[in-house]
Amino acid sequence: MIGPHHASHGHKLRFYIVMITLVVGATFLFLFINNNTEGISLTSAFVSDITDETVEGEAEDLSLTESFFEKVEEVEEESNKKVNLGTNLVNFKLSFDQIPEINKEAKLEEIELGFTDLTTKINVNTDKLELNNLQEVNLKVKDFVGKVEFNELGISIDGTANRIEVNNIALSSNGEIKLSFSDLDYNFLNIKNLELKEIELPNGEGSLEVGEKMNYDLDNEEVNIFSYEGEVTINRESGTSLDLVGSAKGLGVNGDNLQLSLS
Repeated sequence: MIGPHHASHGHKLRFYIVMITLVVGATFLFLFINNNTEGISLTSAFVSDITDETVEGEAEDLSLTESFFEKVEEVEEESNKKVNLGTNLVNFKLSFDQIPEINKEAKLEEIELGFTDLTTKINVNTDKLELNNLQEVNLKVKDFVGKVEFNELGISIDGTANRIEVNNIALSSNGEIKLSFSDLDYNFLNIKNLELKEIELPNGEGSLEVGEKMNYDLDNEEVNIFSYEGEVTINRESGTSLDLVGSAKGLGVNGDNLQLSLS
């Protein structure tokens, strides 16, 4: 009775072992065939997902980095533009009813004066310039080097010139001509290529044209000009006394109706 019972139990155990072995073998065989046909496994799929996400993340980071440097370059360009604007000259035309006070050692291309004051002594070299029988005088001084001082009352000059003309008649002289006079009461004054560190004009009326597009009417405004180079014309017989045509490194207008600063 004992022998047959033990034989039956041993056959069942071997049967279970064989079945488990077949199932495990079939599972590995299926996975092997699946890998060869599709080339995809759980591991490869996981790695692929990570790689794709990493590439996409790097692309986004690269895009953000490129965008950042583009913004930095734009800011630098705008900053450079502002710096360059500060070094540019302001071209302008000013008509004003106030005359500045100027005292300058200068080298001038030409000074032109119109006057009827025949009482002021004008020294040419060691002689006095005779202006007899003249009612109005036009005096041109070319290639002048020396001191020039003028205001709304008169003009003083002390220096040398290469050529002097009185009513379009040149004075003859060998070499440079010494010229001097003080407080000449003038009607008209024109100086070309005058360089002035600063021009201060008290409150007055007139007009200002900056470049070709900006025009301003000045009404009881104060005008300050810095590092001016250009032409100065004063006509004391007209309603507008002063005309400036040139350029400056700085230009300011200060008044009740207008506040302007250009540089």
